Amino acid sequence: FANDLDSLRRLIEWQNSPGGGEVVHDGRRFAYAVPEDLRSAIGEGRLHTPAVKGEVSLTDISFEAGFLHVGISAVALSCTTPADATILRLRNRKTGNEVDIPTTVERAVDVPAGSGNMVRARTDLSAFEVSVWDAYVVQRFGEDEVTNRFGGNKAEGVDSSSIYLFDGQKDQPFGKVYFTVGFENL
Repeated sequence: FANDLDSLRRLIEWQNSPGGGEVVHDGRRFAYAVPEDLRSAIGEGRLHTPAVKGEVSLTDISFEAGFLHVGISAVALSCTTPADATILRLRNRKTGNEVDIPTTVERAVDVPAGSGNMVRARTDLSAFEVSVWDAYVVQRFGEDEVTNRFGGNKAEGVDSSSIYLFDGQKDQPFGKVYFTVGFENL
């Protein structure tokens, strides 16, 4: 921008204006939602791809009839494009193996911080290898993913107590869902 102070000034004004700094996903990549005339003046090659962060919240958790049910709020910060898909990813801490659990969208979420979805995941945990599994929420935008550790941010009223998992065939639980000490991740 050394030789184009007018474009730099306009870009700074846009960033500081209401809605300035917003990001969209165009199906290929994340991009700043810069007005077209300013984008043309600056040149596509001079606008870097923004890093998009997510904010996720545990809205509900229960275990019934062998299935874990999880409610999730997932928002891509500063992004006005909601994710194509939001999934619950469980990663085996010992092996690094990952299992992606599909979700069902309950409703879209548009807040001043960004856009996203309220979703629900349902999975049979008895099929999982006995191990420690960490939970993540992944928002997919085409080939791009915004991944967040999950559970530390809970909606009001969500209990942080451990949930013991019974399969109905034994008196002893086959596992438990718990929140880590400190960050309280699932």
